Amino acid sequence: MIWGRDNFILPLSAGEEFCRRLNPNRAEIIDGCGHLPMREKYQEVNRLMDSFIEETHKSESAAATV
Repeated sequence: MIWGRDNFILPLSAGEEFCRRLNPNRAEIIDGCGHLPMREKYQEVNRLMDSFIEETHKSESAAATV
């Protein structure tokens, strides 16, 4: 889950509640970002997504060798 710290449509408290209910594998808060992180901070979102995909791929590869 990626959340903008300055999201005035769904504030950070809503993101925290979503995390409690959904229990995502990973949650990231982006400073200086509002409701649309993928538009407002697309480079940071891309970096976070690349990192998540790489971690997931490594985990799947490790599980496949067991």
